Amino acid sequence: MQFSKYQKAFFDRIEKSNKVAAVLRAVPGSGKTTTLIEGSKRCKARRKIFLAYSKSVVADLRKKLPKSVDVRTVHSLGNYALWNYLGKQKLEVNKKKYEHICREIVGELIQSGKIQPDRSEYGNNGKIVRELELLARYARVTLADFRDAAMVKRMIAHFGLEVPNREVLIPELPKVLERGMTIAKQKRVIDNTDQIWLPSNRAWDVEMFQYNAVFVDEAQDLSEAAIALIERISLDASIICFAGDQNQSIMAFSGARSNSLGQIVKRFNAIEMPLPICYRSDKAIVEEARKFAPEMQAAPGAAEGKVEDILMRNVADIVQTGDFVTCRTVAPLVKLCLQLIARGKRATVVGENVESFLIEILNDLSELRGFRLEKFNHCLEEYKEYKIASLQEQRLSARVVEEYRDKLEAARECCMKLIQGGARTVNDLREKIKHLFSDDKADIKLFTIHKIKGLEAPRVIVLEYDKLPLTWEGQKEWEEEQERNAEFVAISRAKNVLIRARDVIAA
Repeated sequence: MQFSKYQKAFFDRIEKSNKVAAVLRAVPGSGKTTTLIEGSKRCKARRKIFLAYSKSVVADLRKKLPKSVDVRTVHSLGNYALWNYLGKQKLEVNKKKYEHICREIVGELIQSGKIQPDRSEYGNNGKIVRELELLARYARVTLADFRDAAMVKRMIAHFGLEVPNREVLIPELPKVLERGMTIAKQKRVIDNTDQIWLPSNRAWDVEMFQYNAVFVDEAQDLSEAAIALIERISLDASIICFAGDQNQSIMAFSGARSNSLGQIVKRFNAIEMPLPICYRSDKAIVEEARKFAPEMQAAPGAAEGKVEDILMRNVADIVQTGDFVTCRTVAPLVKLCLQLIARGKRATVVGENVESFLIEILNDLSELRGFRLEKFNHCLEEYKEYKIASLQEQRLSARVVEEYRDKLEAARECCMKLIQGGARTVNDLREKIKHLFSDDKADIKLFTIHKIKGLEAPRVIVLEYDKLPLTWEGQKEWEEEQERNAEFVAISRAKNVLIRARDVIAA
């Protein structure tokens, strides 16, 4: 393989320096993972680790790297440390661990009269449980001091968390997490977030295996807990290298640091090295992406490529087998997917979270007094009015409110179409929704921008492009940046043709 001068500069530093801390600032399609792989091979350190973003990437990397390189996700790294700390006995990873803990504590609160049971037609105690569980997850992933009520309130405000019972639940958060730690120690039961939180929690004093060289991919999406965990394995490291693209940081809403690469540079005293050449996209697409990343360059010999605009109403006519379709919001994807299926095309919206929130809304509606499928639209309007008012009463950001409006509109598009197509009961609807989002062999795949990140296709269609980047009243600076990044991610998935679908095309 022919490496660029930027990649060679990185390899030279790895091979010739006794101590290296570096952040590779990589544009989309620049071969950052390939660069890290080659760097780890050339590195002479004895104990090396390569941290990847997902299990599937880990499986692929293990085929490409020598067996002497330990390849893991950050969660796997934490899990191994906990296994060692807790007596080298098998750990049970239970996704519902904190749901069970929170349900116990909410039950205690109701029994003591500190909180009223949620018996409204729109909810049940499960919603209060989810509020407390949400606090527990964000407190762990951000390493917030869960005993500091003021800090927890700032965390809620920063992320716009839906916690209407916060005044009662915040004082219970220490009890939740202390029970979580006790269960981990005594029963060796953890959840996914425990895997990075507990080993990075210095109060536990988990002994971490030390590496001489650490390579970390997709560093722009690291949480505070993940960065702290990497710090703990790097005490003896002479080489520590991160690769990422801050312009592709779009996961801050879920607890990732919005400026993780900048934080890494400061905390590891790292130098920054560019990887500006895009080997994925043709010239026209790179030129469009340069509006967000001026340093981005098309590869030598890249084809011209094409960027074109079409009207939203014409998208279903031009979608082809193999196309990727993406959108910042969900409702347009669901609507288009149903249109394509009606035309006999195999299409699916990728992502189990789409299926889960549609079914959750359907379940809530089915609990309304007098609910019938033939009154679906009317009941949805009542539910929408109640939910939006509830969110606004909590003074949550307009982003949270608009995201919920989008989910409700997606539910309307999906359920009304399925009812018209013959669904007769709520169970019918549930099964049809599950089928709609489980077609692994679909010829046409539709993704939210957050789901398409990391993927690429010859032709990419971006729906409602004229609404990007999303804006809303009271938008925070980090949220503005994340929305600009989302637009950049959508553009940079295309290899040869980028199609921007708009409601209106200016003359």
